[in-house]
Amino acid sequence: MTAPSTSGRHSQVLLHPLDDRHDKELPQAQDGKHDKELPQTQVGRHDMEQPQAQDGRHDKELSHAQESRHDQTLPQAQDHRSCPRLYQSASCSLIQIAEEFRSCSSQAWWTCLVFSTLVTAATRAYYISKPYTVIWDETHFGKMISLYMNRTYFFDVHPPGGKLMLTFFAVLSGYNGSFAFEKPGDSYEGYPQLVGIRLMCALLGTALAPLAFGCVWTMTRRLPAALLAALMVTAETGTLTLTKFILLDPPLMFFMMAAFLSMCRLHHATHRVGASSAPQWGWLSVTGLCLGCVVSVKFVGLFTVALVGLYTATQLWQIFAQSRMAHHLLARIATLIIIPILVYFGFFVIHDALLIYSNSPYFFQEATHSPGFQMRLLGNNLHNLSQPADVAFGNLVTLKNTGIGGGYLRSHNFTYPYDVIPGKKQQVTVAGVKDYNNWIQILFLEDNPDQENGLYSGPPEILEDGDVIRLFHIATSSLIGCGEHASPVSIKHNIVFSQSMVKDLNLSKFESWRPDSAFLWTVFKVEDDYDRRRTVTAAREQLTEDQTASEEAISWTSSSIKALTSQVQFQCLGKYGNCFLTWSQRKLPHTWGFGGEEVSCSRHKNDPLSHWIFEQNSNPELPNTTFDGLQLDLVNRFLESHKIMKFRNSRMKEVKHSRYTQRPWMWPIGYSVHTWYDNNFRVSLLGNPFIFAVNFVGLFTAAIIIICRSYVTKRSVPQGVVDDQLAYWCKWLLLAYLLHYLPIFGMDRVLYYHHYFPALQFSSLLTASQLGNHFCSFRSPVATAAATAAFIAALGYSFFLYCYVGYGTPTSGPYSPSNSTFRHLRLYEHWEI
Repeated sequence: MTAPSTSGRHSQVLLHPLDDRHDKELPQAQDGKHDKELPQTQVGRHDMEQPQAQDGRHDKELSHAQESRHDQTLPQAQDHRSCPRLYQSASCSLIQIAEEFRSCSSQAWWTCLVFSTLVTAATRAYYISKPYTVIWDETHFGKMISLYMNRTYFFDVHPPGGKLMLTFFAVLSGYNGSFAFEKPGDSYEGYPQLVGIRLMCALLGTALAPLAFGCVWTMTRRLPAALLAALMVTAETGTLTLTKFILLDPPLMFFMMAAFLSMCRLHHATHRVGASSAPQWGWLSVTGLCLGCVVSVKFVGLFTVALVGLYTATQLWQIFAQSRMAHHLLARIATLIIIPILVYFGFFVIHDALLIYSNSPYFFQEATHSPGFQMRLLGNNLHNLSQPADVAFGNLVTLKNTGIGGGYLRSHNFTYPYDVIPGKKQQVTVAGVKDYNNWIQILFLEDNPDQENGLYSGPPEILEDGDVIRLFHIATSSLIGCGEHASPVSIKHNIVFSQSMVKDLNLSKFESWRPDSAFLWTVFKVEDDYDRRRTVTAAREQLTEDQTASEEAISWTSSSIKALTSQVQFQCLGKYGNCFLTWSQRKLPHTWGFGGEEVSCSRHKNDPLSHWIFEQNSNPELPNTTFDGLQLDLVNRFLESHKIMKFRNSRMKEVKHSRYTQRPWMWPIGYSVHTWYDNNFRVSLLGNPFIFAVNFVGLFTAAIIIICRSYVTKRSVPQGVVDDQLAYWCKWLLLAYLLHYLPIFGMDRVLYYHHYFPALQFSSLLTASQLGNHFCSFRSPVATAAATAAFIAALGYSFFLYCYVGYGTPTSGPYSPSNSTFRHLRLYEHWEI
């Protein structure tokens, strides 16, 4: 983004009254080898950075003729506009300013850029410390900053790039990571550094204005359009609110806008300097860097990747027939694919290197990860684990589901309602925590443990493939079984429950008895060919020199059940059973199941969610062994983390209707409002209604411009009916908006108002481009400046009306529609402002 020069042919011609004729003559001097759909001629017409790119002798003659004509006619034009003596100085100065603004002089360009940036900085810095408490999602992202600084592991559904940037801001501000961020409303008293983090987020929000300025300037070469784009971002109250707190939205929108600006500059460099030039390589690399960063903040950055990908595909299609096609293709693979991947993976490497300690209650942050992942974390119960490798009858074990994000089999004293299953049967669930409720004892078919320590007498008998067992839940002294009734949520499955059989944990006091078959489970070992080969190899390695590695010994060894390495299924032998213990991945009703993860008995033998492992395995009579070889390497930790991210994102569903959850159709019309904080200080996320209204209209006018451009091209209508440059970039801006908005309709998860604001930024750029182009079509520079000033005044007034909804205001009590300070500003009755 370079300021235009005040000297040279272009700056003089644009000041000339015969500017329209120049617009018609210059395209004939352009090189005809470019594709007609691309607006190279338009770029050339408005470009003021590199006039030397014009072609041939005709261009030089045209330049000299226009310079000469301008030198002769301009003074007469100024004499013709002579002013009355009383107002001559002031009016002539205004006219001169309007002409410089219209002609995009260097002084006007820098003035507009600096002015819009300073105004944006002032709006973001104002009230930055209010409220001086934790607000909304600062609870989550602020806590993650503290965990990063303490190197304590945590899991989040978003990639680590944005949170690492916030942590970097915290380091710069001098924060030591000791604030808890427990809940909204916690005071920042004693932690002024946290306001410093907010201020740095506000700097990213401030940068949106010059980025928007640069995008629209590069696309249109219209200074009014660029100025309007910057000020529309500035005056958007929702964007203001999102970019002044400790959230992921400031880095997300910053890198999104930076990636789009880089794409625009790439287009400009390609068609002004040429392919394979240094500027093109530079902007290709910057675009790839920004793409890697935006995806590293949130996965919605993939929409920006899709936009750049489509643009790149159109570029490659246009040069498909060139001899250097392979060179262009490899250049884009290297810069737009490899660089983003390296950036994204680099953020994960930093994330993985920082988080090495486990310090969460009940290990809930990492409990849903695989044992190999948990073994790396210092302080986790699996780190440097030493326990028996063989699972034997009488062992105390924990059963972990092997599905992505799988938890631990457990039961508790909460019972199923009578209409689900009679008899006060206890609920059996899966949970991603480690506590006493997870411990289960492996019992024989009939015999109970006969020793005071709760174990069987004699040598431990190893559990093998095909054995029939009972699962005894220690905490509730109950057996786990399956029944004839349907499971409460997965109604095609049978119900799984636990039922108390004894009133004492010491089973040796009770005589053996033959239980109901509903409490009997057959254990089947599940392993693929790779697991089978690994087991046989391990068996051979464990044989001593005096032993013979007979196939029978190896076969016997491979049929035994091993802790952590053997995946098993449990088949119920009940009369209505013949089903397998399964995690259904569905939640029990909150009214009586408290949202617990349902465990059912499924008849689908090949369901991977019916696979379990014995994670913890305790028996003092068996020798211990170590399991360091199971620890995952960096690449596998990377892959597993992303599988769980995908799984957790898919499960972020709306439990019950809330006034804070939204529907995407509400957003473009400004129907939504989201109250973030209402504790003696009220902050709400509300978009500027004026900007939303003009943006909504701008979407339709952009579509009309694109259709008219297509009609002109197909029907060979004379040039000048539609501005090719405007139509071309309207197409890409509208596509950018739709790519960031329409996919939200297909997201099967809970949605919030802030999800719309990345798309809103492209809508503002689209509106500003159209308005600026229209204002520049006026014959008089004064009219152009006046129209621009009028629209800026409207932006300022609308911002003045609604800014304090986003800044927040002190309150004396809960919200009341009748006595609200801003009740006169409500466009919809449900707006809580």
